[in-house]
Amino acid sequence: MRWSGLQKTVAWAGAAGGLVIGLALTGCGSDGGAGERTAVAAGDSARVDPKLADLVVGRVGKREIRVRDIDEKIRLQFPDMAGLTGLADVRQEREVLKQMMDQYVWVETGERRGLDKEEEFKATLELSRKFILSNHTVKRLVYEKAEPTPEEIRLYYEENLDQFRHVARSEVSHILLGSRDEAERVCAQARGGMDFAELARRHSRDAMSKDAGGIIGTVTYRSELRGLGMKPEMNQRIMETSVGQVTEPMESEKGWSIFLVREHTPEQAQPLERVSEVIRKKLGTKKANEIFATILAEMRRDTGAELDEDAWLGYMVGRLSESEMMQLAQGEKVVKERIRIYEGMARHYGRSPGAAQALFMAGFTYADELQDYPRARESFEKMLAEHPQSELAESARWMLENMEKGLDNLPYADQVRRRASGG
Repeated sequence: MRWSGLQKTVAWAGAAGGLVIGLALTGCGSDGGAGERTAVAAGDSARVDPKLADLVVGRVGKREIRVRDIDEKIRLQFPDMAGLTGLADVRQEREVLKQMMDQYVWVETGERRGLDKEEEFKATLELSRKFILSNHTVKRLVYEKAEPTPEEIRLYYEENLDQFRHVARSEVSHILLGSRDEAERVCAQARGGMDFAELARRHSRDAMSKDAGGIIGTVTYRSELRGLGMKPEMNQRIMETSVGQVTEPMESEKGWSIFLVREHTPEQAQPLERVSEVIRKKLGTKKANEIFATILAEMRRDTGAELDEDAWLGYMVGRLSESEMMQLAQGEKVVKERIRIYEGMARHYGRSPGAAQALFMAGFTYADELQDYPRARESFEKMLAEHPQSELAESARWMLENMEKGLDNLPYADQVRRRASGG
């Protein structure tokens, strides 16, 4: 089973480490992350004959590459290859071997030059270790518990049988004619035993199907008729016609049509064994997401994980200009987070015009989007007390007098919105 969605969820554990892993492991379709390596669990039996496992097939310096090394790399990094057999398997194994040799050439060269002793390498290695350990822990605590049982797969199949039904369909040929009289004559000839394909080639006006003996493909109750478009009544008549029979002539804006039903497949459910893998992946992903969210919340509590929002805000204020901070806040979709940024800006900017605007925007957002008028009042009053000369002072007093009446009903609300945002 592949867990790409969940792997992306945990990728924050070490993006820099992910880059290094990607450089080291890229190839044969691998993305280098450990979170995907669930198709073959640790401890599974080897893919190769034990008698061949210790055969040395490559050397780089003092390093020897054995068949079991190739097998281990495939097992951990390229699980999608695990099902290959015979010639296809051997060809892929050779590609993996060539990749391993090139990788080891770089490793050997780096060690000889002492690059593995550099502090940059050690720091990157530690980031990589954290990234790999994060994904490995998720694999053990989440992925391996998320595999649905055969009984769960069966129950899902039975409860959602409509998802796995093939609609009724017929394989159809078509002849398009210019008049009802001509259509009835050709219909009689077809019903009398003349070859329908030959009649289509000789008489049909449907350029799309004429040369193919009238074949227009599959028709269902709701499909378009090739060359004619959506014709529900025609579809109904066709689907009610027995195999080998020709319909009565039917009129459309393009002329008169007759249809031969060559084959018919009734509506039927796909057997469980054909769709079990689809269900297994669907249930596994859903179950893994649920387990992931629960366990992550528990581990956050157990490890005391906490983002210091004030410290981060201080960092952003130190890095960005006042206009950039205002742009950041106004682009924030989460209302409470937007207010938090405004209030933090007001604290950090002191008596600057940016602090006045931030306080005003915090108050306006409280009133306009949360209808929290007491908090809005606090912000406006604080702005007036600390920035009485601000060009927004008049708007703040207006808000204090009018906001509880409902901003959408007041004539100056849009003007205040634009002015407060710098528009």
